[in-house]
Amino acid sequence: MTELKENEKAIEKFKLRLLNLGRKQKTIDDYLYHVNRFFSVIEKPFDKVTLDDLDKFIAWKRTQEKERHKNSSMQGWIYGRRAEGKAGELKNSTLNAFYSSLRSFYRINEMPHFAGIIHRAKREESQIKIIEKSVIKKLIKHPEIIRAEYKKKSPKIKEYYVVRDTCLILFIFSVGARIGEVPELKESDLKLERKVPVVELKGKTRPRYQVLSSKWLKYYTEYKKIKPKSDFLFCSIKGSSLNTGTLMNIIKFLTGYSAHKFRHAYAVFLLENGKTIKEVSEALGHSSIKTTSVYLNLVKDSKRIIESPLDTL
Repeated sequence: MTELKENEKAIEKFKLRLLNLGRKQKTIDDYLYHVNRFFSVIEKPFDKVTLDDLDKFIAWKRTQEKERHKNSSMQGWIYGRRAEGKAGELKNSTLNAFYSSLRSFYRINEMPHFAGIIHRAKREESQIKIIEKSVIKKLIKHPEIIRAEYKKKSPKIKEYYVVRDTCLILFIFSVGARIGEVPELKESDLKLERKVPVVELKGKTRPRYQVLSSKWLKYYTEYKKIKPKSDFLFCSIKGSSLNTGTLMNIIKFLTGYSAHKFRHAYAVFLLENGKTIKEVSEALGHSSIKTTSVYLNLVKDSKRIIESPLDTL
């Protein structure tokens, strides 16, 4: 038990360093969840952990995922749509979230050698799908679609939610925001006084500024008229903030798509309209251009054809 007490000290050191590095609270919470879960299952001092322990933990997680699927009649079905991936299968993206957390933990606790041999799972590039442009065009031209969807599922829904959530969905697509960046957005983050209005998004590593669409600003003007007094850009009818989970559920409930699908659509739209991979990477707030490169496979071939300079002479 004395040895396991060292794990608690190491986790506390990990938490403090993440705070000092300015990591977002959600990121810290996610990292701590994965690390705590790992050590609670393997029950070994952190400096005695081996790759065999990692393999055993992953095998345990796979079993847990299958059991979770088997015990839940709703698993794999969300608002009438089949969930991505195979039923009961542990996704590589979930594994990579765990691996990243553990690597950071060991680096901060001065065991870089062990951190260096924890490798990521293969990225599931084939799983990335984007929303058809026709879907987004319908939302822009016919916002009553959201109203109808709400009325169908909640006949007594307040008009405020209809206006707010239309504004929310179009905002995420128009600036390519991460859903985790939205809860913390304040009215003051909208720089409307500038010649070209922008929004300041506080990304994972550094803030970035995105131009606000003139079409979106029209929806925002209508939303502002009925919005309660609140510093938060998107808030409850009482003015309180909305957490990430609530925002994700709203978007999935109304459109059938995850919030991140709108970010995918934003990236592909930029590439198809001539932006370079570096420009798109900066717009998305990626720390590495390698992360952005996965979107190149989603751009239609006709949009990727580069004219030979010889033909221009």
